[in-house]
Amino acid sequence: GDVHLGATIIYQFGYSFNMSQLTIGGGLDNLGNTCFFNATLQSILHTRALATILTHHQHSHTCKLKQQRQWCCFCEMETVYAATRQAKRYAPNSMINHLKSIFKK
Repeated sequence: GDVHLGATIIYQFGYSFNMSQLTIGGGLDNLGNTCFFNATLQSILHTRALATILTHHQHSHTCKLKQQRQWCCFCEMETVYAATRQAKRYAPNSMINHLKSIFKK
């Protein structure tokens, strides 16, 4: 399981995360009927395990889609998370524009 050292959690996959580092940050702009999407995205992005992975930017450093200059949902999640941690509003245009590719039938 995960190892808890006070406020620090060391996950099985090798990342550590100090809970005091988790800040609320900025919100997401409503781009026209995107409030439920924004709320869901913010909830997902701020789960402890995912926030830890997104903070370390490990995925985007090795992403094959990014290397091929293609859009990647996980790379975009790193971007959104980093932007909202800077306590400013962020417009998730890229996520909204790629919804159909994220949720293929």
